[in-house]
Amino acid sequence: MFVDVVANMRMPTERAHGYQTVKFCEALSQEGARVRLIVPFRFSMPETREIHDLYEYYGIQRNFRIVRLPSLDLVSPLARRVPERIAQILSAIQTWTFSIAVALFQIISRKGVLYTRDAPVLLATLLLPRWFRRRTYFEAHQALPRSLQWVGKFWSRADGLFPISQGLRQYMEDQSLFAGVPVTILHDAVDLDPYENLPESTIARQERALPEKATLALYAGHLFEWKGVYTFGLALRQTPEITGIFVGGTERDRSDFEKFLREEQISNAVCIGHVPPPEVAFYLAAADVVVLPTSGKDRIGREFTSPLKLFEYMAARRPIVASDLPSLREILVTGKNAILVPPDDPDALARGLQEIIQKPELATKIASQARKDVDAHTWRKRAQRALDAMQHAPHENRHSGE
Repeated sequence: MFVDVVANMRMPTERAHGYQTVKFCEALSQEGARVRLIVPFRFSMPETREIHDLYEYYGIQRNFRIVRLPSLDLVSPLARRVPERIAQILSAIQTWTFSIAVALFQIISRKGVLYTRDAPVLLATLLLPRWFRRRTYFEAHQALPRSLQWVGKFWSRADGLFPISQGLRQYMEDQSLFAGVPVTILHDAVDLDPYENLPESTIARQERALPEKATLALYAGHLFEWKGVYTFGLALRQTPEITGIFVGGTERDRSDFEKFLREEQISNAVCIGHVPPPEVAFYLAAADVVVLPTSGKDRIGREFTSPLKLFEYMAARRPIVASDLPSLREILVTGKNAILVPPDDPDALARGLQEIIQKPELATKIASQARKDVDAHTWRKRAQRALDAMQHAPHENRHSGE
């Protein structure tokens, strides 16, 4: 099967969706598909400006091609110098110029199927007359923008829907979006190989200049508020015996978060900043406990998300303390493979961390079970499910061949 994976993102990017996309492309290729990753020409951001080899940066095989299409990108060089409303307009211009480029590209190159996680790209494709359109699949990561929901009848032209959580699937059904379109849930995943021979905790700490004697609670990911990192910071203020390690975040978000830590007089936190994706496993190896403090205030965290870090935590054999949310309960069970605590509650998170530290037998038990459970969530198994769903699409939805 020929598969064009279309992603409107800077590539490489410091954001997790870039890593998610390339790992999925790699896995599709490993499962026998012929894959092209189609991305726009865009300006680089500071965190990735010096990266010249995408495959090396992400630690992936060179088993798929990368095709770059034009887009009018004024967002990256101007976003921090113009009012937010103007930045939003510039972003919309970039999005739609790329989406139109993808639609035109399909007319020229019609082999195989198109797979995207970007709603504007999907819409631009579905608006094409049927004889110009390939079979088209949508991987949903969040609610559709309200500005796009009015074109409801066009969404049902898609050949398949792949929401990343049961909560997101339910949302699509409640909104009567993608009516009649086959649905397959694809939680995010992990590559287990980097986690099979991790160094001992002491060695990992020495190699990355982390405190060797301290009890380390680690968070890996972006520093957005809905990720719950500010709640984790406040929990650390109540647990001076624990040192919090924050791996990830853009320069701007890291600066804002460090300012918060200073204002709240939280001294037992260390911000590492952005690291290449393959490095994350080695930081996890250094931790005593890993933290997934997702906020429940926004629906994306409460019901829709399927965090990459969750599956990386599970693969690393480290005990997990996470927010008790429907999105995370699709994978985690408290007392079995994690400790779940009420979201947005620093006191509860602090108690969860202390329980793990004070009960080493419980920590070992849940970490071991999490490692067993994550075997069902590898990138290759995810790719197998996606390819199987695409290859067995209803006959009446097939057009333009494979």
